[in-house]
Amino acid sequence: MVVSNWDSRNWDFYNIVPGKNQSEIIYSFVAPDEWASYQSINLIKDNEAIYALGFYKDGSDGSADLILVSKLESFVPIMKKVQTKTFNYKNGVDFSGAAGLQGDKEGKLHIWGTQKSSGCEIVVNRFSQK
Repeated sequence: MVVSNWDSRNWDFYNIVPGKNQSEIIYSFVAPDEWASYQSINLIKDNEAIYALGFYKDGSDGSADLILVSKLESFVPIMKKVQTKTFNYKNGVDFSGAAGLQGDKEGKLHIWGTQKSSGCEIVVNRFSQK
């Protein structure tokens, strides 16, 4: 698990033991000044590594930075930004409000976003892997 402070300047990584109510901090990281002000961070892994996906507002668009956190064999922090993707959201959606990542049964990724302030109606955009 990763927990960050305001604008994600400081990140704390925890090892969680499900069902035992145990957690321990395993690494603290101070983000470089040139990194964005992430409003949501999601962790994801493949067969080789753990990654963080940090979402943020970039002008009138949304962006996500893919960050290599560690290889899988043991947690050795790398914390290297490897890619950025821009998303054109609409109808008031704004990654500075909310964004999240979902993996489906077929292994495709979907990103969901909503607006920062909602009135009577909540707007959601979904961006899917092709």
